[in-house]
Amino acid sequence: MLPIKQLLVEIQNWITVQITIFGFYSKSSQDELLRLGSDYGGWWLPKAAVSNNHSLKVAISAGLGFDVSFDKALLQSGFEVIGLDPLEECIDHANSSLQGFDGFSSLRKGLWKTTGVQNFFPPKISTHDSWSIKNIQNSSASGVKSFEVISLEDLFGIYPKLKESDYRILKMDIEGSELEVMQSLLTFNYKFDFIGIEIDFLSLIPFLQIRNRVEMIRNARSLLKDFNSIGYRLVKTENFNFFWIQTNYNI
Repeated sequence: MLPIKQLLVEIQNWITVQITIFGFYSKSSQDELLRLGSDYGGWWLPKAAVSNNHSLKVAISAGLGFDVSFDKALLQSGFEVIGLDPLEECIDHANSSLQGFDGFSSLRKGLWKTTGVQNFFPPKISTHDSWSIKNIQNSSASGVKSFEVISLEDLFGIYPKLKESDYRILKMDIEGSELEVMQSLLTFNYKFDFIGIEIDFLSLIPFLQIRNRVEMIRNARSLLKDFNSIGYRLVKTENFNFFWIQTNYNI
């Protein structure tokens, strides 16, 4: 049996997600989705994206971390993968784990709304890789380090295949910075066929900060409304991972 506080946190998280997605969530495509990767590092994807032989399928994997099982599965399914992470050790791990695949490219940068250099706050557990621009773990400022970051617009400039692709996806696990990047997607010139984002700004809120939680739910619902308006349909949630399909793409 779970300790009472952990149980209350799980109930609160479930309620948070349900309130956030109310009125936006469509279950109509559930049977057409497939989960790729490990239990810890796996993400959902349309089955058709895996099986269809598009001439050029490209994925942005922002936030590689130390589990690249999803990226490996994408490569095995015919995708070219552009992996981003600001940490050298994560990039080295990805390059080593995926060195047999010609379609993998890595970039030691974080994904952000602009290109440049940003301060990142360390994780509270030193062995973890969850460095964050937004200091989602309320870490001490004494451990701050600067890392390079890049915008989607400049990423597309570096990798022309993103513009030329027949099918493109975006996966983001960027430790609380997703709010600003999601907002930049609203005016971005290129659409993604499928998007998966871990919305940490909703999940990593201290248990008793009710006012902060309500504000983050409002922000998330506003983004979901804006995503709907530009043609993205929410089709799946898994914990705080949210998944969208472009309306014009039939899975």
